[in-house]
This record gives sequence, structure tokens and C-alpha cells, in this order.
Amino acid sequence: MVNINNKKEGEKKMKQNFELDKELADKGIDIKKYESLFTGYEFEYDENEGVAESGISGRDVADHFGVEFRQTNGKGKKLQKIEMSSYGGNKATIEVNVGEDLYKGIKYVSSVYPDGSVDVEVVTVPIQLKELGALKREVFDYLKDEVGADFFAKGKGGLHMTFLTNHHAERSRFDKSVISNLIQLTRCYYKEIKCAFPGKGRKSRQLYYCYLPSFQEKSTPGSDGKYCAINCRKDNDGNIWGVEIRMPDGTDDWELIKRQTKFWSAMIRHAAIIAKYGRLDFNQEIFDEQVNWSRPKKRLNRYMFSVTNQPRFSELKKIIESSLRWYGYSDTVVEEDSDMEEKCAKALEMQLEGKTLGEIATGLGFNKGSTNKVRAILNNGGN
Repeated sequence: MVNINNKKEGEKKMKQNFELDKELADKGIDIKKYESLFTGYEFEYDENEGVAESGISGRDVADHFGVEFRQTNGKGKKLQKIEMSSYGGNKATIEVNVGEDLYKGIKYVSSVYPDGSVDVEVVTVPIQLKELGALKREVFDYLKDEVGADFFAKGKGGLHMTFLTNHHAERSRFDKSVISNLIQLTRCYYKEIKCAFPGKGRKSRQLYYCYLPSFQEKSTPGSDGKYCAINCRKDNDGNIWGVEIRMPDGTDDWELIKRQTKFWSAMIRHAAIIAKYGRLDFNQEIFDEQVNWSRPKKRLNRYMFSVTNQPRFSELKKIIESSLRWYGYSDTVVEEDSDMEEKCAKALEMQLEGKTLGEIATGLGFNKGSTNKVRAILNNGGN
């Protein structure tokens, strides 16, 4: 087994649960492409009692953010040359249409519209982790505190997150080998992930909103469609430009949203690391257990069910441990560091000056070897 984690315990768990098909190794993978991902959010809520008390309608919310109700923005296009890497590692320069005006004049919200399962859905532009604090203040806090939104919506609301490698969808590309390994990790730990991030209390919404990727996903990533736990967004040529994660429930807990963003960013990054060495596979027994757990007939409530403790989630975290550290993931909610924004500003300034990670670490008062801590600060922007 190839050491993909630099942690003996993580490698041991890989040996127990996975096999690695080295013939499908994608050695041309650029890991850096997956180390500063962009995330777009879909906040769903019902116009329930809280919203009724505020009197703020979905159309009012659209007006607040300067977008049209039911409509999305963006019409301008321009051609831009970009360099792409093929599966074999060869590079070619191509021209693609880039939505130059797609987010022109828009700070955070790109559209507001009625949704099928809930009354209102608010869609944000793709942002990086360092912008999460601003997104909370400008969007989440407004919807929760002023509008009175309950994002769990009694089990009907989801927090869909779409990950991109670039702010523009036209310039965002995911390697299929990475998505295949992401799907494999999710299939092996589907139950564990779902129970780790409930929506409200110990409740989670029904699994038919985010069903387990089928077995055919091994060879055709993203073929299951929009209601799959991992929904690949493709262009007309079959290129994967975005990965929509549908497993998170709607939640009023901002710390949980941050943890899930970092967790899935780490999952994607580590799927890329593994792809350099091969394609993951695991035994049929594990898959059968996940399928049996995910069957809707086991869920008596129409909208939600109670989650249970799943020890195997610790196995998954050990497998992707280095990527969790990269994105600054923690299960523990800690008090806000009052000078974190100052540290981030100083770290960015030193980075622009050409300082190494070790030099930045010592400049921030850490020991020279605390490079992962510096990366987390640069990635998260104090969030």
C-alpha cells in the first residue's frame, strides 16, 4: 500500500478498508488545483412562523441583495485562453467562454427563487474559505436574524455546497480520477458522514434528498444525477466543472457550516492525492452495509430521522488527516481568536514579500516547523 497520508495509522485503515488499483494511477494530477477551492452555497428555508413575524418575503430578500426573484444574473461572455492538462499529463492551450459579467455588481448572492421542497432558496457566488466571515455577516446573519429563516425547515431544508477549482465555472475543471476516488470514499463512509453532520439536534433529513452513489459510479463518475449525494456538474462536452455535495442538512449552526466546508474541501483534496497512486476500491460487504442502511423503507418519518454514533467516522478522518489539517478542520468549536485576522493579514503580507512558510511561521510567533498552521491561516483568512 502506498503511503498517501504520512501517518501509519491512516495507512493501516486504508489497508483494512480499501484496495488500490495502481494501473489507474493518474500521475499528471496537479494537487495544487485542489488546495484553494471555491464554494457556492444554497440556503433553503420555509416562510414559517419566524419569517411570518418579520414579514420579509422571498421577493423582499431578492430586492435586499439586488437580484431579480426567479432569475439568475449574467449575460456577458468573452474568450480567454487557458492551459489545460489532459489525463496523460500533456498540456494544450484552448479558448473557452468566460462569463465576464456573471457576478458584476454582485457581492455574495447571485439568485433568489422559490424551490420545490421549500419556499425560498438563496444561492451565493463561489467564495474561498477566507471569505466565510464576510458571507456570514452579509448573508447568513441577515437571513437568520432579520428574515427569521430556519434553514432546517423541519427536515425539508438542505445546505447544498458546490465546489469549484476556479471562481468561474468555465475555467473550473475536476479530473475524473479525483471524482471517482471522492465517490469511493463517500460510498464507503456514507452512513458515517451523514450521521456526523446532522441538521438540528440529532435530526437529519431523509436520504432520498441525497442518495448513496450507485455501484456504476466506479467507472462513470457523476452518472447518478442531481439527487445523488455527490452530483457532478458537467458542461456540454462532459467536462466536470463543479461538484455539488448534497449530503449536508440545512442548519442554523454557522460553526457546523464551516466544519462541513472544510471537511468536504479536505475530502476532495485527498481524493486528488490518492488519484496520483491509483483508484480506490473496497469490499462488497461494506457497500452492502451502506446500501441496507440507506434504504428509505427504514425511515419512518417523512422528512427526518435521528442520527446515531458511528465510530467508523474516526477511520475516515485518519485516512484524510493531512488534508483536514491543510484546510484547518476541527471537530471542536473553539473561541474566536481575537487577533486571528491580524495574523492572517501579516501572513498574507509576508507571503507577498516572498517569505517561505517557515519564515512566516516564525514571524507569527510559531516555531519554524509550523507550516501546516500557516497554510491553514492563509487558506481560512481567520475563519
